[in-house]
Amino acid sequence: MRIPDHTLDQIRQRATIDEIAARYTRLAPASRGESKGCCPLPDHDERTPSFYVNPATGVFHCFGCSRGGDVITFLELVEQLTFREAVEQLAGQVEVAIPTEPEEIRRASGTGTPKLLRTALQIAADVYATTLTDDPGAEAARRYLTDRAFNDDHIRAWGIGYAPRTHTTLLGPHLATLRLPTTAGYDAGLIRQGRTGQPYDTFAGRLIWPLHDPQGRIIGLAGRSLDDPSINPDRYRKYINSDDSALFRKSDTLFGLCAARPAIVKQRRVIVVEGYTDVMAVAAAGHPEVVGVCGTAFTAAHARLLSKLLGPDGEIVVMLDADDAGQAAAWKIAVACHQFATVTLAVPGERGSDPCQLRADDGDQAVRDTVNARRPLIRETLRHLLADAGTPEKAAVAARRAAALLDELTDEVLVLRYRRWLASELGIPEGQLRVHTPAAASPPPEVTPIEHLDCIRDLAAQLVDDPTLWNRLRLPDVLEPADLLPDRYCAVVARAAAAPADTSDRWAWLLSTASDDAARAAVTALRAGAPARREPMKAVSECARAYGPARLAAVRSAAGDPASVGRFARLAAGLSRVMR
Repeated sequence: MRIPDHTLDQIRQRATIDEIAARYTRLAPASRGESKGCCPLPDHDERTPSFYVNPATGVFHCFGCSRGGDVITFLELVEQLTFREAVEQLAGQVEVAIPTEPEEIRRASGTGTPKLLRTALQIAADVYATTLTDDPGAEAARRYLTDRAFNDDHIRAWGIGYAPRTHTTLLGPHLATLRLPTTAGYDAGLIRQGRTGQPYDTFAGRLIWPLHDPQGRIIGLAGRSLDDPSINPDRYRKYINSDDSALFRKSDTLFGLCAARPAIVKQRRVIVVEGYTDVMAVAAAGHPEVVGVCGTAFTAAHARLLSKLLGPDGEIVVMLDADDAGQAAAWKIAVACHQFATVTLAVPGERGSDPCQLRADDGDQAVRDTVNARRPLIRETLRHLLADAGTPEKAAVAARRAAALLDELTDEVLVLRYRRWLASELGIPEGQLRVHTPAAASPPPEVTPIEHLDCIRDLAAQLVDDPTLWNRLRLPDVLEPADLLPDRYCAVVARAAAAPADTSDRWAWLLSTASDDAARAAVTALRAGAPARREPMKAVSECARAYGPARLAAVRSAAGDPASVGRFARLAAGLSRVMR
């Protein structure tokens, strides 16, 4: 069933592009009421912001990957959704009703879709949450949480549940009662087929945490076993997560990110811990800016998620278990994140402790004190290596190990400063340290692309708004828009001039009639990132200085054509005139 245009217009008006985009990347104010940040779209990892949103016009554009559009297009791209899925998600957030399809059509088209999978997962989470609260068989699960200083408010806030151990599936009848397809539980990884053919619940006998994406939508479950590991050690698995699916990949997911995101953006700081109860403990102690990995090592995908929220010069506080494995994992986080954030270390108590245990033993203040006592992680790691360097032989071993660690860093300033500090600590000349500094030359300064220059976008936008402007300017006859603007902006200007006379909004008309993605990207590049307007002749003069040399070079390259020789001379004179 087609979604009516007036419904789509309502969604675009209520779901503002800056608010939606800010859920995926940190935005900073730019000119003319716009905002900019690092591009959050898939397969575009950048460090210099080139992603612009314009709340007034409701569009976005990235000058790095040339993608752009309205808020619906943004959600399609960033979440890899279909058009209808993006519309339905936004409609639910801004409370716009969408005309419903007949039930049989909806059910037939919904099998296996992300929406259906989320529905099944949410039903499971609700069933398990009720079981934890009401089922006498969940006493051990409730005691597990109580022993770790969590109360009913904490349990409700995190949606914790318990999956009882039964002879057959508990979830199957619930899903059937709600008229979901019989395959929904299997597709979502909630139900499996036993060796005897009898279905059983995947998470049976486990304490349950629902897992969410950064936007707060459920994407999977995590379950902790409450069994004694010594009873059946070969089959014991302390934690299991939902299988990787279209919704969930544990290597891309940070537990608690949705709840932590506002505090992370506001404080420009994030605390990284290891377990689900560790996240709960640190948040309960007064630090909501906490996230945890979901049963995997910290990955490059995790680093990208945090970099987009922190922006440049944020802080990552690593608060993993106080043992050798935890500290080794902390160093890997420093390696992955040191280029965009200051990485500090907060050690949660004595060896073998973790944030949850620290809070259960010593209270909320102990957690806060640990965070406040954090120190630079790189220095603490190197200092740990030097702790047993009392003899020349041990000092040499420590220096070699430290050199190997510094080899993993790519920030030249950090490497050189820590090389100097390390030499001072060892009491040897800096030149005696065999510490490798990155051999690759630092990248050249970034050059702003011609299409990204304010004057170029300004003149093109003015010509779109007023197609008669070019003819009213007193310009040399030799000059054409193509002499001052790149080809794709000239194409937008030409299309705008061809709009029907009664067109009230040329920008909307250009977007709706764009022939392909490239044409649409050119429109959004102008609409999303145009700076404050200049006086037209000043814009022409600046464009001549910025784009004129490239245009002259193109004309000169065609010098074999006699007409081009005369054109070059006339164009050079014309550009010189408007640059005065």
